[in-house]
Parts: sequence; structure tokens; C-alpha cells
Amino acid sequence: MKKLYLYPLGLRIWHWTNVTLYIVLILTGISMHYPSPDNPLIPFKTARLIHMYLDF
Repeated sequence: MKKLYLYPLGLRIWHWTNVTLYIVLILTGISMHYPSPDNPLIPFKTARLIHMYLDF
């Protein structure tokens, strides 16, 4: 049986790319908003660099 896709490949790739970018932006935003020197999710400097680069 052949698989039937409701949406074209380009649209599916576009949406999965957006999901990935949103997750990374959320994680870096949380890391910058709640910095913890003892146990950082992502170090502040790295989180800021990634966040600013992806938030073009």
C-alpha cells in the first residue's frame, strides 16, 4: 500500500524547521531569563549568541 501525504514535502520541511527553531528559541530564552551560575541549562553567553542569531 502506497503512503498518501496530505501536504507536499517542501511544506512539511518548512513546518518542521519552524518547530525546531521555536524549541531552540524557547530553550535559549529560558536560559537567558533564568540564568543560574550553578547549573545553567545553556551558559548565558552561548544562549544569547544562539538566540540573537536565530531571531533574525
